Amino acid sequence: MFLNQFKINILSLFFNIFSIFNVFSTNFNFIDTKIIELISNDKKNEMINYYKNRKDFFILMSDKFDKDNKFSFKFSNKDNNEIIDVDLNFKEKHTDHLTKIDKYIEKIYFKDSKGNLIVEQDLKDFTVVVFKVKLLGNNERYIICNDCNTFFNEYNKYYGFFAYFEKIKEISVEYISNNKNKWDNAHTLFQECKNLEKIDFKNHEYNFKNISVMFDGCKNLKEIKNIKSIFEKSENIKDCQMLFLDCEKLEFDKIGFTNIKLPKDFDIFEHSKFKEIDLSSCDFSNVEQFTFRDAKAEQIIFNITSNTTNLKDLTRAFFYCNNIKKLDLSKINVENVTDFKLIFTYCTNLEEINITGWKFNEKALCINFFAECDKLKKIIGLENIIVKTVQFENGYISNNCGNFFYNNENLETLDLSTFKIEDCNEQFIQECNIKTIILPNDKKSTQILTEKCLNNKKSKNTIKNLKIGDYELKDINDYDDLLLFISDPKNYLNNRNKINNEIKSKLENIKHLNDQDVKNIDKNNFHCLSCCSKCCYCCKSKV
Repeated sequence: MFLNQFKINILSLFFNIFSIFNVFSTNFNFIDTKIIELISNDKKNEMINYYKNRKDFFILMSDKFDKDNKFSFKFSNKDNNEIIDVDLNFKEKHTDHLTKIDKYIEKIYFKDSKGNLIVEQDLKDFTVVVFKVKLLGNNERYIICNDCNTFFNEYNKYYGFFAYFEKIKEISVEYISNNKNKWDNAHTLFQECKNLEKIDFKNHEYNFKNISVMFDGCKNLKEIKNIKSIFEKSENIKDCQMLFLDCEKLEFDKIGFTNIKLPKDFDIFEHSKFKEIDLSSCDFSNVEQFTFRDAKAEQIIFNITSNTTNLKDLTRAFFYCNNIKKLDLSKINVENVTDFKLIFTYCTNLEEINITGWKFNEKALCINFFAECDKLKKIIGLENIIVKTVQFENGYISNNCGNFFYNNENLETLDLSTFKIEDCNEQFIQECNIKTIILPNDKKSTQILTEKCLNNKKSKNTIKNLKIGDYELKDINDYDDLLLFISDPKNYLNNRNKINNEIKSKLENIKHLNDQDVKNIDKNNFHCLSCCSKCCYCCKSKV
């Protein structure tokens, strides 16, 4: 059934026909001049070349589109003003056991000014997409194209379909033809659309494999509708990194990111500027790796109820998330994760973290785990980590927990009671100011930790108290005492108390000594107190 025809004049920038241009031609290139006018001036030439190098390609614009009618254009060749007619022929297709009728574009016809057919192109192998756009002057137009994929040229340069379209204010996907699977690359799709405020994906079926930096540089984007539809086949998405890069005005509650099944490599929110990211309704069952690197969120909500046993890699998961103060990750299953490198590095405002229930894999690499978390005060649920020397695939040998704690200036209590330390060095705990360390219950682990790290001057740590079980060594002044303490904490503390009592007894008549003076006395040279001059040397006071 043929439908009513409408015609509209459109200028053409290119009319590029290769060799014999007839009904049997399979190589064509038609670009509408008015499309180019929507692109920022400094990028027009680049985009012209981008379109020009594509084969079997057309991009046209009209002020009307109705898939119940025959879609027709008239446009002129820029050089000789030749009038060209373009018709899109729709055909009905029955689906769902004949209960549903869908219309799809079967062919496209290009004709000369006399109505002679120049090109008849079968579109069954193309994905024809129609976008409704609102321009800056609020005029509505329809853009139609047979290939919206990001195109890589011979120099490996690439441009998203709407890259640098700075005169568009709103975009919605009105129609996708029957061959939907052909549109699979949306990398940089709306890159640098600086005046774009609203996008609506409608409820179409998408089959994107690459959606990385799709909205890069959309500085005025304020709303995205039906974003869930592009994740309906999330198992096919291979790359989604930095989806919202430089979307400065976009708020999380305006993107409808709920009840979404997340892709295997989930790095959508890298470098995003949302104040809050709420993933509590999302499905993590397919996720093998995720990262929020350099996200500016003050809060990331997980509350995961889905299975996360497929999770394998948390490298840089929260790297440089320096606005977060509190994280609750207790719902995440990490038993199959083997790489935690730099997971919380440079979370410079993180004060409290809950990882209760984390069961660390014995092969886990935890290098720079809490490095540079200089405001971190409280760690809940850190347990059962094996610290050891490992050999990497390239032959490099190192400790699996190097700089696990580095420059943690405000840690109140560090509980290592369940740690198993087979080997470590001064870099395990380095340049930290820790009020209390609870040493491993395993005696050998405690000995290795003390000898190679805590008692190593290279570690540059400040530790006030140490605990082994019920025994606590307070007000540590001399790290040489640590080895004596861990060898026999009960006897050491009894003897230490006895010595302190003797000091107080012998000095009870020296009125100028206070409790702090007593603490500063060299206990190893206590016998020298019988000599006044030696006493003055020990306590550095005047009698």
